[in-house]
Amino acid sequence: AVSVVCKYKTLLISTEMTAEQISMRMDVLIGNLKGFKLSHKALRSGEGLDEEEYRRFLLDNSSKNLFVCDHIGREAITLSGIASLVRKHRPSLLVIDGIDLMSVGQKSSAVWEKMIDLFYGVKDLCRTNLISAVISNQANRGAGDLFKPPRASDVAFGDGLIRASDIAISMALVEHEAKRRLIQFQKFRDGEYPQSSEGRAINSVKLDWDVDIGKITEV
Repeated sequence: AVSVVCKYKTLLISTEMTAEQISMRMDVLIGNLKGFKLSHKALRSGEGLDEEEYRRFLLDNSSKNLFVCDHIGREAITLSGIASLVRKHRPSLLVIDGIDLMSVGQKSSAVWEKMIDLFYGVKDLCRTNLISAVISNQANRGAGDLFKPPRASDVAFGDGLIRASDIAISMALVEHEAKRRLIQFQKFRDGEYPQSSEGRAINSVKLDWDVDIGKITEV
């Protein structure tokens, strides 16, 4: 799906979700930004859904042409396929949801070689097209504490990801605060870490995290 968020054209590639699942989340996010009271839970299950409110949102949104749905045209999502979409749509921001499930389009002798090829392939793609990218990767089973942000060693091939990234962050739940997340900076190249009110550098921040209504804001 290609979307316009504020003034930046965003190319979202998901290895985890279908186009319908992405559209449902986008409807909730854009709808609530426009003042419509939409819930992802209600939209997904139908339970408690205000159908008239959703109808009004769809009618209002249909004329704006905010989203374009596209596909790569292969069985697997590959780096070359993403590069083709970047050239076609010319986004300002590339978002890859689940880089660990992507393919480089050829067989590597080892999984770690594939991941290194993907990390640096995305980096080269961004430098060539002068765009930024946000990519997500899953923590492995070693990151057993849900309330502690995983380190590079807790992420599959995390060392390569850290080396290739300009900024690397990890996320964890916040104990006793179901709708908050803790974001911790693992790397911050060519920039300054956030500062406390006393002017001290800090390496973590908290977010309000209510994805049911699309609310994700820094506390």
